[in-house]
Amino acid sequence: MFSGTAFVLLIVLLVLQTVKLFRRSPQTYEVEQIFFLMAAVLLLFDFAYSSSSIGFPAVTNTYESLIFFSALICILQYVLLRRMIQKKEGKTGSKGNPDGIQCILFIGTIAAFSFLALAFSPLIPS
Repeated sequence: MFSGTAFVLLIVLLVLQTVKLFRRSPQTYEVEQIFFLMAAVLLLFDFAYSSSSIGFPAVTNTYESLIFFSALICILQYVLLRRMIQKKEGKTGSKGNPDGIQCILFIGTIAAFSFLALAFSPLIPS
């Protein structure tokens, strides 16, 4: 159930990022940051629940592994967004390329979405 909610959050993120890729106005990333954090927390909660019910880390089948990898991608994207916002505010001194980072975030979101789509797909064995 938690991973299904994270899947919906990633769909919303894909729509938001697609719009932001083609818009040239100044962009903010607070909503994306919150969605990445919520998706990561939900996926990690699902992973922790599965791990506690079987007694060891739940990466023994394809579904659990895809959930775990999607959670890691969401965490990495959250950290990347935090660093980008800090650079944008001038806290770290170096300036990054926001268009390049936006493309990286979009590709990462597609990867996390694809992993979750495969996890819910009937193509993988149960």
